[in-house]
Amino acid sequence: MTQRQEQEAGPKCRRMYDRYKKADFVIDDKSYFSLSHDDLPGNDRFYSSNRDKTPGIAKYKYKEKFGPKVLVWLAISPKGCSEPHFRPSGLAINQEAYKEILQDYLDPFLNKYYREGEYVFWPDQASSHYALSVQEYLKSKNIPFVPKDINPANVPKARPIEDFWGNLKAKVYEEDWKARNIQELKERIKLCISRLD
Repeated sequence: MTQRQEQEAGPKCRRMYDRYKKADFVIDDKSYFSLSHDDLPGNDRFYSSNRDKTPGIAKYKYKEKFGPKVLVWLAISPKGCSEPHFRPSGLAINQEAYKEILQDYLDPFLNKYYREGEYVFWPDQASSHYALSVQEYLKSKNIPFVPKDINPANVPKARPIEDFWGNLKAKVYEEDWKARNIQELKERIKLCISRLD
């Protein structure tokens, strides 16, 4: 958090609470998943009481610098989780792609769980999320959303989807699970999402 973001976070969160206290927040976000979880700092080490006797397979691992990954988009609320949207690594979510995701994944989720006035959509502050065409789309579908001027930046404690990603990754890579390919990774992610509360 920058100093300015830190100063603005409290008042913006308060304004959001005052405006939307009777509504459920529907929060969306995206995260990357790799074939194995060893590409994160801290998961690439080994522990041994005797380094000299530790086999080379534990000490040295071949690792691609930019291994295969998949981008996963989800929306969550107190009523559940949307279907995941998968994108190949390296394909950014611009405003056109984001509108398609909202239409194909957010709309069905909202229609399944909510009536008008019961929720507010809370995107993060990515520029594509507040593009004029995206805002026009949300308004045309009567989807209330948090305006950018009161949307606080970098408040992971207020956005439970950040914890959701951690819990989901813990389940996906449980017991050092590794995928052989992207399709297997997608299936594993879907299975683990279906098992999360």
